[in-house]
Amino acid sequence: MTVVAPAMPGDRDWDATQPFVVIRGWPQRCGRLAVAALYGRALVEVFRRRPEVIVCGHVLLGPLCRTIRAVLGVPYVAMAYAYEIRAPRMRSIAGVALRGATRVVTISEFSRRAVEAHGVAAPAITVIRPGAVVAGGAVTTIRPPADGRRVLLSVGRLVDAYKGTTW
Repeated sequence: MTVVAPAMPGDRDWDATQPFVVIRGWPQRCGRLAVAALYGRALVEVFRRRPEVIVCGHVLLGPLCRTIRAVLGVPYVAMAYAYEIRAPRMRSIAGVALRGATRVVTISEFSRRAVEAHGVAAPAITVIRPGAVVAGGAVTTIRPPADGRRVLLSVGRLVDAYKGTTW
């Protein structure tokens, strides 16, 4: 597996600890130049590495992935988050990204409906809820309350509809 990501301060130390190859985009501060730099680096790596599939982690990269699929036949899986794909300034680019994907992966039923609103057929959408499975048992010594109440830890806001929480 190879990951192409934007260059960030301190990325070399982090990259060195990963079990996969990390290729960083050419350094750019922000904005359109940063996106163009990431497009360029990703395109170079596609020609160098000839991947079997591309995981498109942000809709801004969707048009590039769709072009690669059309020209080289490399399928792509698009990751979709409701906030990004529902934003007015992102709607058209999100539609291009999502409708061209072989599969769309999202994190909630709310996000799934947002993907369907872009014209993606339900069988092409997979919902994978955030969570973790820890092999070998718990990673902490925190115990649930003695009275049997369940404890929910959420890192984020539960009040916004776009978070997709269903409880």
